[in-house]
Amino acid sequence: MDKLIGFVTGNPKREKILCALDSKQSVSSSRVAKTAHIIEISTEKILLELVENGLAKSVEDAYSLTETGREIKGRIEGFR
Repeated sequence: MDKLIGFVTGNPKREKILCALDSKQSVSSSRVAKTAHIIEISTEKILLELVENGLAKSVEDAYSLTETGREIKGRIEGFR
């Protein structure tokens, strides 16, 4: 778990995007980009990294957090 926290917090954009994802519903990459204030091409690349690491999932171009992603998001927000 610490490795995943380091993966997310090691890149401020990754952290913003993880925190911008809604744990209850799927959102498009463009919505995540607008919420996180990051250009869409960077957002899409980071979303793919989050999916590859099991923190997010993608269904028909919409993204949401996995159980692991929700746990990591909660821990990161607890640090603040």
